[in-house]
Amino acid sequence: MGKKGELIKQRCINAALDIIDSDGVEKLTIRNILSKTSLLNGSLYKQFKNLDEIIYHVNSYTLRQIKSLLEDSISKGENADMSKDKVLCIIASEFIKFAEHKNDYWRLLFEKEMMNNNDVPTWVLKEVGDVFIVLVDYLADEDGDIEKAKSFVAILWSSLCGLVNLSHKGKLQMVTNKDPKELVDILIMQIYPSV
Repeated sequence: MGKKGELIKQRCINAALDIIDSDGVEKLTIRNILSKTSLLNGSLYKQFKNLDEIIYHVNSYTLRQIKSLLEDSISKGENADMSKDKVLCIIASEFIKFAEHKNDYWRLLFEKEMMNNNDVPTWVLKEVGDVFIVLVDYLADEDGDIEKAKSFVAILWSSLCGLVNLSHKGKLQMVTNKDPKELVDILIMQIYPSV
């Protein structure tokens, strides 16, 4: 892809981000991206097969934000000489705040069903792995047990996503009056570092 193609690609991604920020994820369509960029169909479709490909790039942006959030939380915790379980509680709290304040991005990353689920690009899978490895490295450095750290990160990630999802849909209140942050703190205190 030449420089012109890269510029068009970035214009489309930036337009998608602008649409989400100003109008919400429901308005993220090829037609609205074309309108915002003043591009013709052919120019966009030379860079992207479909809307899913644009969404992968938006999700990449979201994953980079989450990775940065994790790194910042770990750094703050280490600078304050906090225990790892306390840092994990801070990470969980920041993740929940992110999900609340960047709800459209969160929903696009965790709830959007893509047209072709089986063909997630390898570069997207790598970015997901890059997010996980931040926590795995942080947790494994104590005793070097990578598998234990991976298991804990998978449990924490899945629990956070589930709690946030249920809370957003108003279904968490059906089983508890506790908020997601309180529940995840209980989870961390119960299973870390015993996993």
